[in-house]
Amino acid sequence: MSQLESKPMDVRERVLLRRQQLKDGTRQRVLPTDPPPSPPTIYDTADIPEGAINLAPERLSSQIFYVPSSGLILKVGSRVRVVEADAMRFVAGNTSIPVPVVHESYEKNGIGHIYMSKAEGVALRSVWDAFSDEKRNVVVSQLTAYVCELRTLSEQFYGKLGRLESEDIFFHHLCVAHKTEHDYHSYGPFSSRDEYNEGLVQAMWNARPPGQFSAQDEVLIARVRAMAGEEKLFSHGDLHLGNIYVDHDGNVTGLLDWGCAGFSIPQRDYFEARLRSSNPTWDDALEKLFPPDAKKDFDLFKEFNTALTTYSGF
Repeated sequence: MSQLESKPMDVRERVLLRRQQLKDGTRQRVLPTDPPPSPPTIYDTADIPEGAINLAPERLSSQIFYVPSSGLILKVGSRVRVVEADAMRFVAGNTSIPVPVVHESYEKNGIGHIYMSKAEGVALRSVWDAFSDEKRNVVVSQLTAYVCELRTLSEQFYGKLGRLESEDIFFHHLCVAHKTEHDYHSYGPFSSRDEYNEGLVQAMWNARPPGQFSAQDEVLIARVRAMAGEEKLFSHGDLHLGNIYVDHDGNVTGLLDWGCAGFSIPQRDYFEARLRSSNPTWDDALEKLFPPDAKKDFDLFKEFNTALTTYSGF
């Protein structure tokens, strides 16, 4: 049992609690024939156009709809934010990287809506293994150029556009030191590398229920605090095979899902792409996509990221 879980009640305790709730009026009596209440769905809380087709009903935090009447894609959900649309506009206006064209974006009742053009082609995930070496080389060559373009965009802070919080993976783990509404905690923006490093330290502190660092933690923290370099480069944050679209010849037709994009350390995109990859040949491709400075301190970041999940498992 984790330190976050309370001891489950046994049957007798549950019966006694229910009796007391019925007596106090804090729980309504439900007849066996009463149907259980249905939780609200995305259709109840968001503006879904009539006839829209849900392309990803299994997704939890956001869902993707195709709207036949307009030919557009609608990304909608509680974790969808207008800043994602801002990121696509920013990249489209400053690079040659193919990104969906944003037609409209807004937030309503805590639900984000982004209408965008539909990417041509298919997800690289569905064809990578079947591609010949020649086609893979086409993909790698084009992605290498796009990564270089992305890394020319810089700012004076670490975080999302508009000086918002950082979406780096280190700041996405469960906060177990103290409870928040969603068991998560936001970090940033950061103005300097020292501030960013201290954000990493705070993330580890929040990942420790006792509120104390072990001797092993202290050694790892010292190594993190020693990292230097003030470059703040724009990064996609989720470059996996499912977010890259290609045609049948291997030409890249779109980079999708910019929800985690923002300015970060030079190693971010390489580290997160490698961390999420489970395909050895894609790992080899990533080695070609990124310059040497993007691969620096990979083992340290991996050790640190693993340490953040020691207690939570996530």
